[in-house]
Amino acid sequence: MMKYIDGGVCAATGFKAAGVHCGIRNKNTDKKDLALIVSDVMCSAAAVYTKIK
Repeated sequence: MMKYIDGGVCAATGFKAAGVHCGIRNKNTDKKDLALIVSDVMCSAAAVYTKIK
């Protein structure tokens, strides 16, 4: 069972995140289409990519 935590991806201590619009997904500059998540220490990572039409 998945547990949702307030604070999003940065809720865990030692993580920082940012998002920007760079034109990958669409031309609407109000929507962010590139994200970066950084850990203060070495850690394992996984990613999930989706295609939204």
